Amino acid sequence: SGIRFETLYVDPLWPQIMVADYALGLNQFVRSADGGQTWKRMAVGSLGVGGSSMIFLRIVSDADHPGVYYLGEQLDQEVWRSTDFGETWEKRGKIPYEGSGFATPIAGLLLDPLENETLYAAVGETVWFSEDTGQHWTEIGPVRPGETVFTLEFHPADNVSMYAITTGGIYLSEDRAQTWKPLFKPEGIRWISSQLRFDPHDPNHFYLVTSRYLYESGDAGQTWVEISQGFEGYPWFSDLAFDPFDASAVYVTTTWGVYKLDRTS
Repeated sequence: SGIRFETLYVDPLWPQIMVADYALGLNQFVRSADGGQTWKRMAVGSLGVGGSSMIFLRIVSDADHPGVYYLGEQLDQEVWRSTDFGETWEKRGKIPYEGSGFATPIAGLLLDPLENETLYAAVGETVWFSEDTGQHWTEIGPVRPGETVFTLEFHPADNVSMYAITTGGIYLSEDRAQTWKPLFKPEGIRWISSQLRFDPHDPNHFYLVTSRYLYESGDAGQTWVEISQGFEGYPWFSDLAFDPFDASAVYVTTTWGVYKLDRTS
């Protein structure tokens, strides 16, 4: 009790399986096999995974191979794989990012929806790919020079559109990160974190969560409207989730609690 999770991953095919890491919890993560009712605290080092201050930022799963997860690590740009629903992990490879010399996290980790041995990752302002399940990595290049990438996402409906969220805006690639075109660059604002969420009920309906700002698009990201007003206090937007059974229900997590958006108007 009293433990705050930084990242919570729920297996989309086996939702009783959850993996989470502590906020600022050095070398610690937990796993649940019963939908979060009970948790097993696990020291990463005891699993043979990593150093003294590893923080996991992104977990992705292979839809074609149940129980196969990939996980990105903060300090050394290492990628790990589990083949047993997160019970044990093996080191796959290191992204050879040199950057500024400071620890730079793997901020985006994606599994190609058409090629399940191909992974994409963002480190700093650059995007990388691996064609052998994370063992060897090749740099593709920056999304936009001078802009750090927060996350990468494939559109779940078309398996072609790849989105990158950076400190300066949203970008779209339709050629597997070879080229990028800007979709949205808010005037005078630089984001410090972000999440892009796709509406399962409408493939053209997106939400963008950027700490102090919340945006909505109804035309696949071509235009955006800020909808941050109306929240109590000075909320810090953390994430957003859709009700899979009720198209009108959207939930937003903030520093002041969880809000339910009214989408009926």
